[in-house]
Amino acid sequence: MEIKWSTSQETRNNVFLVLRSDDFVTFTNIGQVSSQGSGVANRAYTFYDRVPPQTGMLYYSVQAVDLDGNRQSTPVISLFRQPDHNPFVIYNDVVGDIVTLGFTGTTYATAVKITNLLGVALIQQELIRDLVVVRTLDAGVYIMEVTTNTGEVLRRRYLKSK
Repeated sequence: MEIKWSTSQETRNNVFLVLRSDDFVTFTNIGQVSSQGSGVANRAYTFYDRVPPQTGMLYYSVQAVDLDGNRQSTPVISLFRQPDHNPFVIYNDVVGDIVTLGFTGTTYATAVKITNLLGVALIQQELIRDLVVVRTLDAGVYIMEVTTNTGEVLRRRYLKSK
């Protein structure tokens, strides 16, 4: 999910906090973007919510935090996330070294890229079979991006437990 905002003037601003909620009551800080400094100029900012909840209504707000710690919030925006219809499933092996990608119909994977939540590619490879070696990854949450034989690019959260 891409969240964009802009400012026309910043005075002593330090950082922008990006907040998300799924109930419009409890907002969680999901990341931050550093200010581009004080000044009177249009400045554009972007934050990527790389692991939003699977489906449903999401609410976002951005808080500007100045150098003294004072906060000012933007109005809350709402987005509806459609159900995920990715036709693939990730099967972990018992040891945690290899995952198998399962597809429906005649679809199969031709390439895979696994990134951390900051978008840094950790594994990127062409596939002959639907097997991906993940032993070099630490336990954690990743984004798996799969290119299929039809050219479609599918993304799914991947949790490595070992």
